[in-house]
Amino acid sequence: MYDAYFDIEGVPGESEDSKYKDKITVVSFGFDAKQAGTFSYGSGGGAGKVDFKPFKFTKVVDTASHLLFLCCAEGRHIAKATLYVRKSGGGLQDFLKITFTDLIISSYNLVGEPTADRDKATKPTEEIEIQFSSIKLSYSKQKNDGTQEAFKEAGWSVKENRKL
Repeated sequence: MYDAYFDIEGVPGESEDSKYKDKITVVSFGFDAKQAGTFSYGSGGGAGKVDFKPFKFTKVVDTASHLLFLCCAEGRHIAKATLYVRKSGGGLQDFLKITFTDLIISSYNLVGEPTADRDKATKPTEEIEIQFSSIKLSYSKQKNDGTQEAFKEAGWSVKENRKL
């Protein structure tokens, strides 16, 4: 089990967590990068330009909703956003961080599923996509004794098509 929180500059959320107060609580997230490299008979392989798809995340409607909608509608540039992922039990240690710079909210999708059963009623959710100029992914392994190793990271400038 894990918890995930998104810290998007200028877009506060409703998290009550002491470490991530007023950040956006994330229900799910994902993204992919595709390498269009080729291999031919009798020759080596060649790398193409990596194709980064939008980063997608799902959240429950909250105080950030109207701002995310407005950012999308305006095409507003946001300087920085960081996704923090941590184990939900024990010491609540972050093990994954993904930092984006120079980003825009490229898609805002509101999804509701009303129900007559009040015990099963939930708030609508939002599916958000962001496009970004650069990305840095950091991971920290937890050792058997519960301590963590130092974060290992890799970054890529989509804008310049180079390693950071």
